[in-house]
Amino acid sequence: MKTKVLTTLLVLFLLGCGGEVEQSSAPSSIFTSVVTTIQATTTSTTLALIAPPPESDIEACRIPEPRQKPENSQEPNVGFPVTLNNLPASGIIKLVVIPVQWIDVLGDKVLLDDEFEQVRMFTNYYETVSNGALNYDVTFVEEWMTIPGSINDYSQVYDSDFNYKLVQAAIDVADPVVDFSGTQVALVIIPENSPIPTESGRHYEGQAISHASFQGFDSLAGPGPRPVSDEGRIPNWIGAGAYFDDSAGTRNEWSYYVHETGHMFELPDYYIIDQKQWLYSPWEDIEPVSIPSGPFNYWSVMANQDGPSRTMETWSRWLVGWLDETEIYCFDARGMSSSAQFDLTLIPLDSYNGEPKAVIIRTGESTGFVIESRRPIGPDETLEAWQTNAGVDPSGLIVYRVNTAKGHSQGTLSIVPPDGHFWVSWFWNNRQPGIHLDALYHEGDTTLIDGVKIDVRQIGTDEDIVRLTFSP
Repeated sequence: MKTKVLTTLLVLFLLGCGGEVEQSSAPSSIFTSVVTTIQATTTSTTLALIAPPPESDIEACRIPEPRQKPENSQEPNVGFPVTLNNLPASGIIKLVVIPVQWIDVLGDKVLLDDEFEQVRMFTNYYETVSNGALNYDVTFVEEWMTIPGSINDYSQVYDSDFNYKLVQAAIDVADPVVDFSGTQVALVIIPENSPIPTESGRHYEGQAISHASFQGFDSLAGPGPRPVSDEGRIPNWIGAGAYFDDSAGTRNEWSYYVHETGHMFELPDYYIIDQKQWLYSPWEDIEPVSIPSGPFNYWSVMANQDGPSRTMETWSRWLVGWLDETEIYCFDARGMSSSAQFDLTLIPLDSYNGEPKAVIIRTGESTGFVIESRRPIGPDETLEAWQTNAGVDPSGLIVYRVNTAKGHSQGTLSIVPPDGHFWVSWFWNNRQPGIHLDALYHEGDTTLIDGVKIDVRQIGTDEDIVRLTFSP
């Protein structure tokens, strides 16, 4: 039997400070301002609402992806049908957390608790946004494990790379005390500001310091070895380094873990890698400008894990199956009456009571758009930065196009701001210092997208009302 210098805990959904939760209870969150239950609002009673027509068949809102993926591929899904060949979207994910140090770079025992807290925030995030579908069984190795050689022996080619050697060394040193049976993800913690050299000539704050951002899932790792424990192969790994040791607090390890694990659930990047494609305008009569990360900017953790919005947007949750059909309004514009007009009520995306929180409008064979309600709560609590930096109310709706003909890191999603809005410039952090898409819709904001007029009638405390008008 292996020596126990670790603790294993099954992270469960708990409300308040603990206790058993009924199956129907909303998931809790470690984030301080999360709202897990929404009470019936009374703010909409003063509005005369137009009842919606019967919704379209829900299959219309499973917008297909034109290309066919190879069988057993782990390529990211941008549309339907969705294949998940790596991590399951429900059940228990077994995660092992290994802190490692070197003889020339030692870990701080006091800071290790902070590192573990970042892991808990990451696992709680997924337990929450998955609507209770996921639990994480987390094994924490509770002390720094010294791996062989110097830190300089573990260089990697790029700032963000797979660094198989480092992960294998971590697994080797933990193997005598950890049973890796069934482990799906290994998470490696390194000491704060560890200066792992890179070979690409890129630098961070004047030093040859890697982000030490390594993840390993088969579709992206390419040819080469995979880490193996005494109990078998470890299919996924992840770790965050010096870039995320940010004293300002706007670049966090938990959000990096969330982003890269999103790829383990075969979700795409919504940023565009080619900066030449960052030129964007939502309207033909407005000159395009260079929007950092591309047309979805910073409006999802899968678009940019370091931005002022770190929730997972509706489309990704819908792809993986973490939104129930009752939480989505679905309409196919191709079959709607040209004179249809009606109101819909939405609760915030990061609230959980089973009520609808988004609208999906199908517009073409591979196109549509989404309307969803946002609040500065849960993982999106940093939306408050809009109020602080730009004087913009951080509560509202966002609207974005979906084009499944555009694949991973090609711009599948693109924000459509309200009429009269486009971008504003304010400082968030050194990676996102400038242009932010001014996307939040407030009362009275409108736009016309693919023949559908969107008119925001109310942004309430805990629910919003939007009117849709289908034009000829």
